[in-house]
Amino acid sequence: MTGTNQKRNAEIELQKGAEAWKAAKLLFEGGLMADCISRAYYAAFHFASAALFTIGLEARSHQGMLKLFDKHFIKTKIFPPELSKILRRSQKLREESDYKHTFIFTKEETAEELKQIDHFIKQLSDHLVL
Repeated sequence: MTGTNQKRNAEIELQKGAEAWKAAKLLFEGGLMADCISRAYYAAFHFASAALFTIGLEARSHQGMLKLFDKHFIKTKIFPPELSKILRRSQKLREESDYKHTFIFTKEETAEELKQIDHFIKQLSDHLVL
C-alpha cells in the first residue's frame, strides 16, 4: 500500500464512519434503538479502520480490526485502553442488536452507548489529521 493509497483509504473510512454516525443519531431520534446501536458500532469500526490505514494496515475482519487496533494503538499508548473497551463493547452490542431478537435496548441505554462512541470518535478524530 502506497502513502497515497493509505491516505485515500483512510479518507474513505472516515467518510463511511461519519455517515454511519449520522445515521445512528437519526435512528436514535426516530426511536429505532437496535438499528441505532448497529450503526453506531459501524461508525466506530470505520474510524478505527481509518486509523489503521494511516499506518499502512488493513484488517480482514472485525476481530482482526480489534486485534490490530489494540496492538498498534493501545499497547503503544497512542490511545488509552478505554477506547479498546468502548470498541469491543460496541461490537458486542451490535451483534446482540443484529442477532438476538430478545435483546431490547432502552432509550437511556442507547443514549449512554452513543455517548461512549462519541468519545471514541472524537479521540480518533483528534489524532487523525489527513
